[in-house]
Amino acid sequence: MIDSRSPNHFYETLFQIVEQKAAVKFDPETLTAIIGFEVGGPIALRTAAQNKICVTSELAMYPEQMISAEGLQRYELMTDGHFELDIARTLLTAVGAMSLSTTLGDGHTIDVSAVTDGEGPSTVVLSLYAKIEFEGSSYGIYRLSPAT
Repeated sequence: MIDSRSPNHFYETLFQIVEQKAAVKFDPETLTAIIGFEVGGPIALRTAAQNKICVTSELAMYPEQMISAEGLQRYELMTDGHFELDIARTLLTAVGAMSLSTTLGDGHTIDVSAVTDGEGPSTVVLSLYAKIEFEGSSYGIYRLSPAT
């Protein structure tokens, strides 16, 4: 697990992978809310807004998160280019909450119609975007895309 003294280093490593793979630079600020994810608010995000890329930036810190179907100890979620920020945040918050009680993985489809109310896709599919080893454990990022 991530040592409580090293979350910044973990996230720097994870976000560098996305920046390199997607050829983008993240905006300097993390998007957070007054009411945090842990008490029902929206999840914190790092964004490359002009490229419509959003990556969650807190899920891997929750010990409640279920190990993924691919055996990743912890993971974050992302969208890239498919959704406007408000829809991306809604989807990432909902699927992020699911990850605390449900095993998710590559190729899984999720009905999100209850949270999008016709403003976004009714179903998304997860794909493993990146995988890293950090402090002896496997971590990764799953991408949400509209199911076709």
